[in-house]
Amino acid sequence: MTQGLMIVLAVLLYGNPLLILAIWMIRLAAPAIMQAEPRRWRSRMPWVSLILATVAVASFWFAAFQIHYPDPAPIKNMVKVAVWLSLLCALAGLATALLAKRSAKWIAIPSILVPLNWFTWAVLQ
Repeated sequence: MTQGLMIVLAVLLYGNPLLILAIWMIRLAAPAIMQAEPRRWRSRMPWVSLILATVAVASFWFAAFQIHYPDPAPIKNMVKVAVWLSLLCALAGLATALLAKRSAKWIAIPSILVPLNWFTWAVLQ
């Protein structure tokens, strides 16, 4: 049971960047999705959510790779900023995805996975 849970968490951890990439490709490939209604903030929320989720995942991986740097003193503050940036962008990405139209609420999944990624990363260390 524990091994199965760890395998699922590891797949989610390493699959989150691929999920973000797939969502970007789907969003950019569909021309009907690209045409937003003028002055409709709910039609722009999926894009904001996707950008925030991308920043959250990128800053997570930056911080995860830099925490074990041999001499963490020069980049200690940068890692702290990256950790907080990933968590805050994930929270903001989740909030903006929930404010989006119904068809775009699934974009919240990468934002939900970022705190889970931090937990999984800490457990795997």
